[in-house]
Amino acid sequence: MKYFFSFIWLLVPMWLAAQDYHFKQISLTEGLSQSSINAIGQDKNGFLWLGTQDGLNRFDGNEFTIYKNIPFDSSSLAENFITAISVDHKQQLWVGTMNEGLHLFHPDKETFSRFYHSKNKNALSNNNITKIYTDNNGRVWVGTTNGLNLIIQKKGEVSFKKFQYNPNLARSFPDINYVNEIFVDSKNDLWLGTPNGLFQFQIVTMKKGVELKKKNYWQKSEKPLKNTLTSNTIKTIQEDEFLFNAQLQMNKYGIKRLIVLNEDEKIVGVLDLI
Repeated sequence: MKYFFSFIWLLVPMWLAAQDYHFKQISLTEGLSQSSINAIGQDKNGFLWLGTQDGLNRFDGNEFTIYKNIPFDSSSLAENFITAISVDHKQQLWVGTMNEGLHLFHPDKETFSRFYHSKNKNALSNNNITKIYTDNNGRVWVGTTNGLNLIIQKKGEVSFKKFQYNPNLARSFPDINYVNEIFVDSKNDLWLGTPNGLFQFQIVTMKKGVELKKKNYWQKSEKPLKNTLTSNTIKTIQEDEFLFNAQLQMNKYGIKRLIVLNEDEKIVGVLDLI
């Protein structure tokens, strides 16, 4: 188990120093359901959860258990194309799919609850899940191709607070409904990576729930300026720690350094389409 986890984690230290590391390849031969891994998570029991284009895989270090759609069984996955995974602070496993919404895994029965988009105001904003992110305060955020969602759990019921663009409202959420990346930094600011640039929000907790207040945004300039993004398509956001120098060396691949006034530096990965 630890050996396989090192395969993922040790990619980072290799940038920092030339050391002799060994990697074990886990493939279809070992039982993986499909070779394109879109998402990875790990629970408190040490299980690795791998989301592929053909099923959800649980790896115990030796064997795979594969979860797929079972026709006419509403307690199974609704589809096999897994796009996102997150294990929250309650050790609940959330699974996102390409077209069939969000799923919550129930380990005692090895079944899933399904959550879909609908006209209900408390429903998911869209069934195409792009990202699931659990922040340090235990909030679970769900990015879709049509808005951001915050999961609300009360008395065993699951609902969603939606943040979406509405052209009819003056204070609407900005026109960035397609969410690629979600990150909450050490100052409790929410950062969204989108196909239309990078956005920063203040998370405000009120009696009626969580609200987002827009603070800043960054986009690629039409003119070739030194301190602008190389592309508007943001794929990765990470708060600057010891990785900064290694990430900066990858600038030619589209990694840009973002300095936000007097706050901590952020590392932003962009998909450079030039």
